[in-house]
Amino acid sequence: MTDFSDKELETRNLFFKQLSLSQFKKPIKLSTRQTFPKATQIITTEQDAPELRLIISGSVKIRQKGKILSTLHAGSFIGEISFMSGSQASADVSSTEETNVISWDQTILRKLLLANPCLHLIFSQIVNSGLAQKLSSEQ
Repeated sequence: MTDFSDKELETRNLFFKQLSLSQFKKPIKLSTRQTFPKATQIITTEQDAPELRLIISGSVKIRQKGKILSTLHAGSFIGEISFMSGSQASADVSSTEETNVISWDQTILRKLLLANPCLHLIFSQIVNSGLAQKLSSEQ
């Protein structure tokens, strides 16, 4: 456990409980932490979204064609549709307050997951679960 910082262990315990510590080690070591000030445009519709992000604290608004679709908070992924489909962003995402995220370069994360089928399955379940929750809350 000494391979992990306190923040990394907290992230694992809050958002990635399904992963063993050895499974969690691979993706977390490929991640970076970013802080976006309030009112920062994080993702723009129809542009590349090269990173998959997980909100650790703060919140973001999701807009499509000027309409606010939802507000996301800690535990929500940003850019997961682009990550899963390989397409450009389908919505605008901007911070509504200072927002801290963990980011993964999509290309590097995809390579890691393809090389580790068990990790790929569990990580995909985590991302898909979050997406399902977003879609059900929009109904």
